[in-house]
Amino acid sequence: MAYARFSEGDVYIYQNFNKKYVCCACQMQEVDDDFICKTAKDMLNHLQMHISEKHIIPERCLKSLQEIANENS
Repeated sequence: MAYARFSEGDVYIYQNFNKKYVCCACQMQEVDDDFICKTAKDMLNHLQMHISEKHIIPERCLKSLQEIANENS
């Protein structure tokens, strides 16, 4: 399931088959590699770095990840 796609903003976020969250071709990595983390909360923290760099993150993505993080806390 994709939480955000490049057609919507500056990130492509999805959950892979191992239930990990992926920021595909992440601009925050040195070589545009994937950023991978285990929890929605970790991905939200990562996305804050994108936001601080003025990258466009769809509100729908942030809301969905926040709901999942709230359910798991």
